[in-house]
Amino acid sequence: MSVVCLALLLVLLDTTVSQEPRFISVLSSEQRNVVVNIVGPLSWNGDPVGFHVIWKATSEHYGPRGELDIPLTRDVNAVNATLQLPEGMVYRIFLSCVVTDASGAKVRGPVLEVEENVPVVGYDVWAYAVDSAQAVVSWRASKSVEIFKVTVYIDEGRDDFRVFSSKTFDGKHTTTTQSFLVTDLQAWGYYEVRLEGCSVENCSKAVKTALRTPPQVIPKPSISRAEATATSSFKLAWLFPQSDVRLFNGFRVWYCPINVAGCVLVYTNERKVNLTGLKPDSTVRIEVQAVFIDTAGKEVLGREATSSVKTWSNLPQVYIEKGLNIQDDVSTCFIYWRCTNSSVDYLEYGSTVAQTSGYVRVTHRDKSLDYASLRCCNSYGCGEGRTILVGSPVTGPFSITGVTVTAKGRTALLQWNHSGPRSYSGVEVRWTCKGDKAVQYNRERLAGPYKAVGMKKIQIDDLPTDARDCQFYVSPFEFSDKSRHCGFPVHATVR
Repeated sequence: MSVVCLALLLVLLDTTVSQEPRFISVLSSEQRNVVVNIVGPLSWNGDPVGFHVIWKATSEHYGPRGELDIPLTRDVNAVNATLQLPEGMVYRIFLSCVVTDASGAKVRGPVLEVEENVPVVGYDVWAYAVDSAQAVVSWRASKSVEIFKVTVYIDEGRDDFRVFSSKTFDGKHTTTTQSFLVTDLQAWGYYEVRLEGCSVENCSKAVKTALRTPPQVIPKPSISRAEATATSSFKLAWLFPQSDVRLFNGFRVWYCPINVAGCVLVYTNERKVNLTGLKPDSTVRIEVQAVFIDTAGKEVLGREATSSVKTWSNLPQVYIEKGLNIQDDVSTCFIYWRCTNSSVDYLEYGSTVAQTSGYVRVTHRDKSLDYASLRCCNSYGCGEGRTILVGSPVTGPFSITGVTVTAKGRTALLQWNHSGPRSYSGVEVRWTCKGDKAVQYNRERLAGPYKAVGMKKIQIDDLPTDARDCQFYVSPFEFSDKSRHCGFPVHATVR
């Protein structure tokens, strides 16, 4: 009797990760310029971004290493790239494809490796830091000279080089690597090393390399802004004492929504990030650290700056900034307010539906209103209401009439008619452009008191767009007992 065994092999393919590149080959290897041909996969499993290349010398313990991002358009699947590799060493080159997944994040695929021996054509130099105060300078030559001259420069600014040290060496050795130790370097400094082959009479053109010394302590960033911008996103910005971007490798941002499994890690070279994909009303813990890649390619992290932010809830919040009664024939209460968090469809004052931003002017039966309550609402419902104690009745300025605006490019000339019996101290102009009510501008003019009856005018310059694309509101104001009382804002008519 025979027994037949059946086996089922289930293979799951991660469709968010690109396939490995089909092909990489070296087309040419001249002085420091190694040209490689790269062919992408038949299927990218995402939107192609390009290739990511990493190289490191295998024939030297602390030989040169580096990386390069090669962009690629959707209709191109092959590219030639030039790698700047110092001569006289064997390199291992690692190549991977980069795509964007459904969330827009960049994802690297499997790695394809190739090894290349870059011969010495003449001589070449490289250097690396041992610690914050010492570095090793090495070179290799394929031909002999009388002497080799090695000069180390320190960059005291951006390309502001000063000679730090200079030495000469016997140039007759061509088969082995020559090295020497440079000491007393400045911590967290940027240096350039130049090698020249010299005869008795002159020296050849120098070949160069750069090195940076690590800091003794990587400082902590200072978070200057951590602010929610929507129900699912927030903005983060920070300051950092080191302005030379060559001396560190950007920043690592780590943020973790509380009560949610998993955290998100983001690397950036900027000093700000906009982060999305969060849930409404979520508290997020944030850490920001500077990154330094040492000679061995190891990531060294600085001290972390911490903060937290809470995304907007689905319900908006209202903030009442001012409320006062105006002594007039209809018992007017003037309220200035703003809504934040989430979208705002309408405002409720009692059972009254009003506009979504700016001023609210309501009338009531009482001669004075002690308290005023408002709340902001949208399709999810209404947020928590806020109440303000309304000030004693005051005599506010009369509203102005006949407000017009003459548009001249990014300049607006506003005119209005002052015909009331009372004077006022000045006018306030508020405007929005291209229908964007989230961005509001304002300007005050204290050219008063306006007493004489007649046409008045004010000019607004340097608008963000053509004045015809903006809406202007003008309201008079006056001062009383260190308070400012405004008249009703009037919409300007474009002429």
